[in-house]
Amino acid sequence: MRHPDRHVHRRLVAVAVLVATLASTPQALPVAAQTPHDLGGPIAFTFNDPDTGTHGVYVTSSNNESMDRVYSGDEWYGEVEWTPDGSSLVFTAFTAGFSRTDLLLGPATGGATLSLAHTSDSGRIEGVRVSPDGRRIAFSRTDDSVGTTLHVVDIDGANEVEVSVDLAVPGTEGCGESVSGRTRVSAHDWAPDSRRLLVEVNASYCYEEYSKSKMMIVDVVSQEQRELAPYAFQEARWSADGQDIAFAPGFSLDIVRADSGEPVASLSGIRPSWSRGGLLAFIRPRDHEETDTYDIWVTSQSDPVGESRLLVQPGAFIHAMSWSSDGGHLAYAVGPPAGRYAGGAGDTLYEVDVDDGLPRQVRTPAGGSIGDYDYPRPQVQVERLGGPTRIETAVAVSRRTFPDGGFAEVFLARDDLFPDALAASFPAGDNGGQPILLTPTGSLHPATRAEIERLTPERVVIMGSEVAVGEQVEAEIRAMGIDTVRLSGNDRYETAAAAARYGDMRGEVIVATGLDFPDALASGPVAFHVGSPLLLTTPDKLHPAARAVIEERQPTGIVVVGGERAVSANTYDQLQQLCQDIDDCVQVRRLRGRNRTETAIQVADYFDGRVDGDWTHVNLARGDAFPDAAVGGPHGGHEAAPILLTQDPSVLGDETALWLDARVGITSIHVFGTDDAIGDAVLEQARAAASNAE
Repeated sequence: MRHPDRHVHRRLVAVAVLVATLASTPQALPVAAQTPHDLGGPIAFTFNDPDTGTHGVYVTSSNNESMDRVYSGDEWYGEVEWTPDGSSLVFTAFTAGFSRTDLLLGPATGGATLSLAHTSDSGRIEGVRVSPDGRRIAFSRTDDSVGTTLHVVDIDGANEVEVSVDLAVPGTEGCGESVSGRTRVSAHDWAPDSRRLLVEVNASYCYEEYSKSKMMIVDVVSQEQRELAPYAFQEARWSADGQDIAFAPGFSLDIVRADSGEPVASLSGIRPSWSRGGLLAFIRPRDHEETDTYDIWVTSQSDPVGESRLLVQPGAFIHAMSWSSDGGHLAYAVGPPAGRYAGGAGDTLYEVDVDDGLPRQVRTPAGGSIGDYDYPRPQVQVERLGGPTRIETAVAVSRRTFPDGGFAEVFLARDDLFPDALAASFPAGDNGGQPILLTPTGSLHPATRAEIERLTPERVVIMGSEVAVGEQVEAEIRAMGIDTVRLSGNDRYETAAAAARYGDMRGEVIVATGLDFPDALASGPVAFHVGSPLLLTTPDKLHPAARAVIEERQPTGIVVVGGERAVSANTYDQLQQLCQDIDDCVQVRRLRGRNRTETAIQVADYFDGRVDGDWTHVNLARGDAFPDAAVGGPHGGHEAAPILLTQDPSVLGDETALWLDARVGITSIHVFGTDDAIGDAVLEQARAAASNAE
């Protein structure tokens, strides 16, 4: 939904006052002349016709051939938004002469509705915004006696809270007590992180001056807030990558950095609307003195001024715009300006293709007023799996991956070095998958102990010798009534070989350097899911422990991960000779890139060829330090999803961003670690890149 809530309400009230009595039974729906053609997706809209007494929430099919009224009644319908998964609609229904509003959730195909919130007989709900992750809904509740308050409620109607907002507006001190009672508070847009809201605080009703207002960024979780600008906007919208905010004070259109407020560009226009791919649509009045005639312009986030262009010339009043999920289509309604509808022709809904600029009429009822309209816009869901320390991050990953207990085994490795935990990915893949946890060398960490108790394993497999995981740790586990077994050797290479002998090999082996973590880390999900032992070697020559496992286990192939600095040409030649001496060994292949992020991508593409179906999920780990993702192998392997690497905590990296951008169908990303490991800005870059894939 991209309709300014104040416009929706004014137009509905203006239509309502023209009608003394509504028809008790909806009449047959006349349909304007519209032809079938492919839309950018199904379009939901609200419609109210005083001439026929017809009111409802409608969905027009994506081929524009059919139009279903999915909700109807004597109520007048205002705002509508899809939930991000495209399964449901969130909408408002006005009753009792617009004095009461119900906020409802219902299936997109129609059916029983769930009441999320409502007002008394002297209030209304406006500014409905569904968060990008689909978990929360923000809205404003207005009571004429106490003013407007901002609320957030869970998508199931639970946990409604009032969001505390600083109502102080400079220059309004003279209004006295009337300021709090008449100040308007409304949410304009969610940030892509689904935590922050663009919130308008408008005291202009007290002074009848539009400047008596401000725009805030409010964190609905921490309740932290900061002022973005000392004036209110007609509309304010967050870009899909969370980097920029576009807003329209008056007839100017400004773009600023969301984190700093630093100006990016200034254009002439109003009502900005961002696509997921970084396009910005806006409306430009042909004459600032005559605001009933608008044109639609579009520009790019990368060069707002240089790439600004006219898209379509409706030559009429445009109420709002809504982008399709693919960023290739824009819906807009034309008709009488707010408050001027007097029956008859009413509004017309169009869609324009941003490539050819040709408007096409969307199937709607003839006549009446279109209150709001929206495409489903599925968002890539991003979830953090992290804790205050690497040990607690391992516990968080375990809980998310394996919510139920009753495991045969749980693997345990030291928390300060990477090789043992990464080598455990292969044997942990046996028996349907088993967790890997971390602990300090000297004693069992309390969080790890609690997680072992939750998982109720028959035994704990300890990775490494007593130097890696001490005898005290093993004694504590046995005191819990749990058996233990050790997989160890004289060094990391022999411990990896012991792990390779412990699991059930199903084909190839993977060979990576034992001196650095990224290549082995990216290989973890493959080792877990496919059943390929992860062997470690020194760069210059094949380690004897790895050679011995290959000779014993007779793999069908050998996959070398990393470039020649990681695994030298000499080592590669030795592996080729080994493969030639094994009857069933088909080939030795190297997966490498120019850097660790590219190598991880090569592993992901290799993994893709060994997984049934298309990927809808990936994992993201810090690429310059190992701990947060050391236990990621079981998680990625359990979900048959690769681990991609960031450049560092504050930079996603061009290679990873391009891969996500080109990969169609990604719906979720799991991030290992807190924002110290991967910053929020990087998280949003990853979300935006995956969302742009088409």
